[in-house]
Amino acid sequence: GINAEYGAYPDLCIYVPDASRAVNVASSLINKDAGYLRGVRTLYERIQCDHTKTLQKKEIVSIDECRQKKFVCSSPTPPPPNKPGVQVIRDYDLQSVVPLIDWKPFFDVWQLRGRYPNRSYPKIFNDKTVGEEARKLFADAQDMLEVLVRELQGSAVFGVFPARSADDDDVIVTGDDGTERRCYMLRQQVKSSKEDVYVGTADFISPHRDDHMGMFACSVFGSVAMATKHEEQDDVYSGLMVKSLADRLVEAMAEHLHLHIRTDIWGYDSAEHLSADEMHSVKYQGTRPAPGYPSLPDHRLKDTMWDLLDVKQSIGCKLTDSYAMEPPPSVCGLYIAHPDSFYFNLGPIGRDQVVHYANRQEVTQLAAEEALETVLGYEPTEN
Repeated sequence: GINAEYGAYPDLCIYVPDASRAVNVASSLINKDAGYLRGVRTLYERIQCDHTKTLQKKEIVSIDECRQKKFVCSSPTPPPPNKPGVQVIRDYDLQSVVPLIDWKPFFDVWQLRGRYPNRSYPKIFNDKTVGEEARKLFADAQDMLEVLVRELQGSAVFGVFPARSADDDDVIVTGDDGTERRCYMLRQQVKSSKEDVYVGTADFISPHRDDHMGMFACSVFGSVAMATKHEEQDDVYSGLMVKSLADRLVEAMAEHLHLHIRTDIWGYDSAEHLSADEMHSVKYQGTRPAPGYPSLPDHRLKDTMWDLLDVKQSIGCKLTDSYAMEPPPSVCGLYIAHPDSFYFNLGPIGRDQVVHYANRQEVTQLAAEEALETVLGYEPTEN
């Protein structure tokens, strides 16, 4: 945000899509570039206007009707897990996750994007414009990766728990201590011209006491200090390299852990043999949605996950007041095993669902709207 010293722009907040652009934005703010600030304000006002027009065009179906037309799974409920309950890996073998690194986001961070058909890794190396630079960057990344695998520590905590859907939209999970915890979920409400079905995450969990749901959190420790050390030596390039690779390592750890869940811990697909590319393309059975995903916009779900897994005590990963995870190279999510499950976009939701959601959580409508601001299908009443 920009404080009052910027005069006409005391409440302006700048969105930066990735770290590589932050330096230029910060420079403009430090220099109090009035032209830049006016441009941002104008852009954001236009975006807000377009957003309002978009909401007005979408037809929101009542939540009661959406629940009547929920998605119904046709396949049998997955088997119980081979190894239920919470498990911790405090020293994850980072070398074992390297083959599962998805390199496309790495090149995206560095603003290297090839043109079709050379957009993805490794085809980006063939691109006439960025291919040579991409090869040099990748070579540097391999050298740094050797250091990171040797010096950083990966930790993970995960568990598969008895679970059942309840009240149409939520999931009740039973922890290792026998205590039941409610995971508050949401349901699609935008009228579709194709299918008259409105999906919620709870649709993939049986309402009977014969189903399970998993969750996990994993982190890479040591990268922040290492990056800071490089930056203090005026080596910004190596600092950003450490940060971007640590992000790739923790994502690969999440992929590797999910494979372990599917084939061993839960074991519902013990015969799976997928390549890294196939896993990145979600060819496996089940899903791994995370708080903040299009289907799970409320980051407060992390509170329940942290309690059930005892994440802070187990591996040292903490939640900030805004639900960011510390250390930054951290990933968390749910494990849903049903063969009919799929990733979906929740889309805008109606006031009626938000009111019911707030009532279930015993919070004010305003608190619910603040947590769900990215998916509100209406303009909330200002207080």
